[in-house]
Amino acid sequence: VLCGDPRQAIYGFAGADCESMRRMELELKDSPEGCLHLPLTVTRRCGKAIVKEANRWVLDFNAHEGNPEGRVTTRNFSGTNGQPLFDWRMEVENQNMILCRVNAPLVSECFKFLRMGRKATIQGRDIGQGLISTVNKLKPESIGDLITKLDTWEEEQVKKENRRKNPSDTRIQAITDRVDCLKCFTEECSTVEDLTKKIEQIFSDEQGEGIKLSSIHKAKGLESSRVFLLRTKDAPIPHPMARTAWAQEQETNLLYVAITRAIDELVYLV
Repeated sequence: VLCGDPRQAIYGFAGADCESMRRMELELKDSPEGCLHLPLTVTRRCGKAIVKEANRWVLDFNAHEGNPEGRVTTRNFSGTNGQPLFDWRMEVENQNMILCRVNAPLVSECFKFLRMGRKATIQGRDIGQGLISTVNKLKPESIGDLITKLDTWEEEQVKKENRRKNPSDTRIQAITDRVDCLKCFTEECSTVEDLTKKIEQIFSDEQGEGIKLSSIHKAKGLESSRVFLLRTKDAPIPHPMARTAWAQEQETNLLYVAITRAIDELVYLV
């Protein structure tokens, strides 16, 4: 018995086989036993309005008749000329999720909640450890030195990737996002030691109280009554560097995964 959703294939950039379900079905159909395909298209989690929103990208996805009605709403992320028309952050409750295509905006938002006296963490302890590993490799003597070395490191890593026979736009995205994340921390920390401690505190996989911020990739398999999806010019979906057909499909899958994390309300932040 094989169970999976090909529309939730989002880890192609990490080497995952995005066609594994389709390929296994074709191979098993050619076997003596054949293959019986039983579709699982009904969700008992997402509100009906949320399922309708997901249907813009995935048609064979239906809400169970007993599901809540659900809501899909939109909030202005930054307001006119940078002044919020209404601070959407005041609506965010404990256990709500804030999702984004990339990590850097999540770091900035997490610090805003912490300054408001709210408990907030970013999903992905391994991401935090990766950031600390980069800092340790660069051996900065100060925050200013770290910023300078980050710029040099980013330039070298992008050049290295572009020299490959088949350079990956997704890996370049990850390099840029890592640098942007660390620069967000440099704005809040006065020493390198303080910066690494803040990273360890903020990036956590513990499921406790507080606001949960997460990249869409790390949110796969999770859920929340209310989900805020950040889709600004700094965090577009699809990502502008997703140029190939398979990369575009992964971006559509990402949007589908993000939408379907919501149970009662999905809020677009634009």
